[in-house]
Amino acid sequence: RRYTVFTHLLGQRHNPATGGPVWGQHDSEPLNGGYPTHQWFVGEIILDRHCLQVDPNAPPGVYQIEIGMYILETMERLAVRDADGRPVGDRILLSKIRVVAEGEK
Repeated sequence: RRYTVFTHLLGQRHNPATGGPVWGQHDSEPLNGGYPTHQWFVGEIILDRHCLQVDPNAPPGVYQIEIGMYILETMERLAVRDADGRPVGDRILLSKIRVVAEGEK
């Protein structure tokens, strides 16, 4: 199947611009469309970089990065499974980061 990768920067506050907790986002097919998932081989490892621009209105605080994949035509997300094959949701939560106000260290 052909999937699009999503990356989101999630905050604890509601973002009126996105209607939810998303304060940064980047969606694209792997390698910026250069290597669609339907061309992958089983067991192949793909390094896929995504840059997130933080919404300039994002309040300072701790944010979490989430990633996942979906089918563009239906917006159906790919199920995530643990090492034993059990479903654990439709996204993976990565590290937390701190967003600071401009000029703050």
